[in-house]
Amino acid sequence: MTDQGHAALTIRGVSKTFSGNTVLSDCAIEVSSGEIHGLLGQNGSGKSTLVKILSGFQAPDAGGELLLSGVSVPFPVSASVVKDHGLAFVHQDLALVDELSVLDNLFVGHYEAKFGQPIPRRRLLEKARAALAEFGMVVDPEKPVSRLTSGDKACLAIVRAFLDVEGHETPTLVLDEPTARLDRAEVGRLFAAMRAAAARGAGILFISHRLEEILTITDRVTALRGGVVTGRAATADCDEGSLIELILGERLASVYPPSDVEPGGVVLSVRGLHGTSVRGLDFDIRGGEIVGLTGLPGSGAESVPYLLMGEEKGTAASAEIEGVPFDVSTLSVKKRIELGMALVPGDRAQQGAALGLTVSENVSLLRLRDFSRFKFISPRRQAQSVVQMLEKYDVRPRRPNAVMGVLSGGNQQKAVMAKWLATNPRLVILHEPTQGVDVGARRLIFSIIADLSRAGAAVLLVSVEHEDLARLAHRVLVLRDGQVGAEISGSDLSKEKITEESLISVRDPATEPSRV
Repeated sequence: MTDQGHAALTIRGVSKTFSGNTVLSDCAIEVSSGEIHGLLGQNGSGKSTLVKILSGFQAPDAGGELLLSGVSVPFPVSASVVKDHGLAFVHQDLALVDELSVLDNLFVGHYEAKFGQPIPRRRLLEKARAALAEFGMVVDPEKPVSRLTSGDKACLAIVRAFLDVEGHETPTLVLDEPTARLDRAEVGRLFAAMRAAAARGAGILFISHRLEEILTITDRVTALRGGVVTGRAATADCDEGSLIELILGERLASVYPPSDVEPGGVVLSVRGLHGTSVRGLDFDIRGGEIVGLTGLPGSGAESVPYLLMGEEKGTAASAEIEGVPFDVSTLSVKKRIELGMALVPGDRAQQGAALGLTVSENVSLLRLRDFSRFKFISPRRQAQSVVQMLEKYDVRPRRPNAVMGVLSGGNQQKAVMAKWLATNPRLVILHEPTQGVDVGARRLIFSIIADLSRAGAAVLLVSVEHEDLARLAHRVLVLRDGQVGAEISGSDLSKEKITEESLISVRDPATEPSRV
């Protein structure tokens, strides 16, 4: 790890209360120069509130202290003030403008043009190339951000944050779940950029639910539980079990449930599935079977859920649900739901939930007919059903009338799963179901998947989380160039084998033996 110096960021006695509910209590964290410091906690533990206070989006309760490079910055802060003191942020959504160039995203808000003179674009291009190269990025600064990979975008956000605090002896970067939508190769590139920033003296506060990442990249960790700091530790002294204990307050034998189901008859059968990045895909899923699907970006794996559900345009030679044919290219989403299909999408904010509606409206959206009589919805019946679903899937708070957008990411995900599983589907398609959720929510989601399998549903689990696939799936299909490049099952099914097969480049089909 990096050599650490004096304190880059110091937080003392910071608290926050909403309507009498304390969400952050006497919080204290210190990040040293050259240190990558992990911040751990379940959804709702207070991490997001702390980031919002540091960025000036919210004001803390009276009291509390913030020091940047030893200089006291009074609360409430503003975005411009903390930037002037060397504090910059990389949020989960990255806050990049796809339509603008790399250059414009790097220097937005920093262009300086003297009266009657043009912006010195050539000089800025040279500066952009140099800044990108320092973080291992070989990217044309005039290229639109929309054409970058997810990994390049994440690295670009870090470069921009570093430029924002350029000139500060001890800058501090706050990275709030920047890896949520990255695959393993892209995470590796991001970590290289983080190490480069730390080597230059930056202090980094890194927030992630992926414990493997915390163990790999951080020097020290601080854990929040219920808004209170519950533990600090040197990462070198930790393993995954001890991190879970810091987060939950208890040591778990495993977050993965036992797999003891013998698959039955075929539920989904697809032949010749084609789409933008899928080329003639054939596969079956049997009742009770959990089939994993993965691959590098562009392999086609991320498109399969939406081709099957009709959210993306595609065709297939044939497709059947329990022997009932359906047309991949024309059948409506409504009809697919009636056939017994369900999709929990990877982007819950954009595709899975209506964040401006209530939890009740979201959870009951697909079952309004069940609560209707003479075309009028019975609020009582709807509320009773929703409360039962919130309890069954442990959605907190148990307030049906709460706005969906105020729930933590993990609770939003559980609510989205509750909405879809209430339809009693025969085929459940899950795209990155644990993305951005804490270890407690992950354990519950894995338990739900196991329960679906035991109930005889067919489950298609599409994920870049190779450990999850190895521990949950009966077999895993690895896609390359839109086709199945490897099928892994039995004693061969392991995280390492999945990773190995995922990284193999596309082979010559003339020499590659069939694996399906």
